[in-house]
Amino acid sequence: LMGQLSFAEEPYLLAIRYNPKMGIYYRNLAALYGHLGRGEDQISVLERARNEGISERWLFWELGFAYWRKGDLRRAGEIYREGLSHDPEDLDMANALAQVLLYKGETYRAGEVIERGLKGNGGHVGLLLTLGLLRVQSGDREGVMEVVRKVRASDPHTGVYKDLGKLCRAIGEWEKAVELLERYLVGNPQDVDALNELALCYARMGKHKAALEGYKTVASIDPCHPGLKEGIRMLRRMVTSD
Repeated sequence: LMGQLSFAEEPYLLAIRYNPKMGIYYRNLAALYGHLGRGEDQISVLERARNEGISERWLFWELGFAYWRKGDLRRAGEIYREGLSHDPEDLDMANALAQVLLYKGETYRAGEVIERGLKGNGGHVGLLLTLGLLRVQSGDREGVMEVVRKVRASDPHTGVYKDLGKLCRAIGEWEKAVELLERYLVGNPQDVDALNELALCYARMGKHKAALEGYKTVASIDPCHPGLKEGIRMLRRMVTSD
């Protein structure tokens, strides 16, 4: 299959050569490079499209993410900001920019982007979750819980409950985190990240047996999960001493 994918590269290169303003060829070739694990080539072809004057939304979205995946947060932020300049009302793009700024430690600038976005749509779940992360970093526990309450009131899709649970776990609201993570896991019982978060909450609540069972479930799905063996050994000692 990988050989067949690689063979498909040449037709796209020829199509771009003869139709350099046709964005779909760049997009498909970039997707091909992504499947092949050729991240630098993916960035290169997307930058080539940008230099040709192509300014469709997908270009900034996918190029920004490609730089983010590479670890080049500075460039990812520049691309997201450029995309946002073409459509200031694109709140998903604004949220991506805010997350990049937050990961770079530029909390004030991230807050500005979030504030502008929420003025346009105060119920945008992605921006609210990023606001929650910002408040975690600043130690604003009540501010985090305000975000959790507001997002829950919007009746979000199930996947959001994992993010809400992680926000609560980050500020030590163990019981609330357990409630939210368990709700998420009803529909996603194999999510090792959520299972690990839940086990951690149980451990911090002193429910060592429940935590140990949680870690065992993680081990049955992903035996190489980071820190798993150490966590199980520690909890076994705690269960024995309880």
